[in-house]
Amino acid sequence: MSGELVRFIHASDFHLEQPVHGLNSIPDSLRDTVLEAPYLAASRVFDGAILEHVDFVAISGDLYDPASSSPRAIAFLLEQFERLEAQSISVYWSIGAAEGANPWPAAVPLPSNVHLFLPGKVDELIHMRENQAPITLCGVGWNERHRISPSEFRSESMNTCRIAIVYGSYDAHALQKQYVHYWALGGEHQRRTLFSAPHTAHFAGSPQGRSPFEVGPHGCTLVSIDSDGKIRTQLVATDSLRFYQERLTLTEAMTRGDLQRQLRDRSQAIGTEIGDRTALVSWRVEGANRLASSLRQGGMATEILTELRNEFGQRRNAVWAESLEVEAPSEMPAAWYEEDSILGDFLRAVRDREQSSSDALEISQFLSVDQFRGELGASLDVTHPETRQRVLREVALLGVDLLRGND
Repeated sequence: MSGELVRFIHASDFHLEQPVHGLNSIPDSLRDTVLEAPYLAASRVFDGAILEHVDFVAISGDLYDPASSSPRAIAFLLEQFERLEAQSISVYWSIGAAEGANPWPAAVPLPSNVHLFLPGKVDELIHMRENQAPITLCGVGWNERHRISPSEFRSESMNTCRIAIVYGSYDAHALQKQYVHYWALGGEHQRRTLFSAPHTAHFAGSPQGRSPFEVGPHGCTLVSIDSDGKIRTQLVATDSLRFYQERLTLTEAMTRGDLQRQLRDRSQAIGTEIGDRTALVSWRVEGANRLASSLRQGGMATEILTELRNEFGQRRNAVWAESLEVEAPSEMPAAWYEEDSILGDFLRAVRDREQSSSDALEISQFLSVDQFRGELGASLDVTHPETRQRVLREVALLGVDLLRGND
C-alpha cells in the first residue's frame, strides 16, 4: 500500500465582505445564524486544517474585498493564520479578483507561515517537511489585464509533486498538458472538478452559499496524494446554512392535502440530511390544474407557507420554507388544445406564437410613452428567446386560470 506523500486543505472564495442575500424573509430566531454564516463557515475551514493535521492550506483567491470589508475581516483572518502558525501549518494564498492590487494592509504584518502568490509571473515555492520529500507549489495572483497561460506553469523537473494554486477560468485540456499533480482552482462558488485522472483540477467552491441560487453542500476540499501520485479529494462541509431548491409537479387530481403531505415529507427528509445546519428551502410548484390556479391567487400559498414555517422552521436544525412559487408547466395537457372552446382557441393562438420565433411580441403598444421610458418599459423587453418563451408560457397559464374556471 502506498504511503501518503502530502495532505492539505484546498479552499477559496470566502468573500467575507459579502453577506447572505436574496431572501424574502427570515424570522428573528434565525437572524444571527444568517448574519454569522460566512464567518462561521470560514472558521470551520481552519478548524478542519488543524483537525486533519494537514501539511498546509492552499487558498485560491477571493478571501475578502479590502475595499468593502470591515476591519473585522482583517482581524479574523489574522487570528486564523496565527492559529495555523501555532500548529506549524503553512498557508499558500493566491490573490483573486476580490483582493485586487493591495490584498493585505502593510500596517498589519502577516505571520511567517503565510505565503502570497501575487499578480505578475508564476512563482514557485518549495514546501519542506522533516524526513519527507519536498513539495513544489506554484502560483500567481489574478490580474485582469494579464491572463496567465497554463504553459507558464511548465517545469523541466518531473521529480517532485507539483501543486498549482490559481484563480480564474482555464481550459481543461490546456491544464492537463502540464506536469501538475493538482490544480487548486478558485473563482467559482460551486464545487466542481474539471478532471480527475491521471491528475486533478478542482474548484473547491465557497465555504458558505450566499443566496438561494447557490444550492447544496459548501465547504473546502481535503486533498491527499500518495507516493504513487494517486490523488484523493474529500468534501469537508463547513456551511451552517444550506440552500435547497425543491420542485414538485401537480397532477390533475392532486388536492391541497396531497400537496401538503409531499411538502411535509420532503421537509422532514431535509431535516434529517442537514445535521446541525439550517436549511433554507425555495419551493417551486409546477402545474396547470385547479389547485395550481388557487395557489397562484396567493391566499392558499401563503397559508401553506406559514404552516411549513411553523412546523419545521422553529427547530434547532430548522428547515425554513423561504418561498413557495407556482410556475407554468413546459406543456399544457394536449387535450386542452383540441377543445372546441374559447380556451382551446386561445391556447392554439398562443402555441402559434411560440412556434413562430419571428413573430414579435409588441407589448409596448399597450403602454403610454412615459411608461415605456420608465422601469416598466425596461422590464418588458421580450426579445431574448428564453424570455419570450417564458412570457408566452405565463400568458397561456393566465388564460387557463381565466377561461377554465374553478369548481
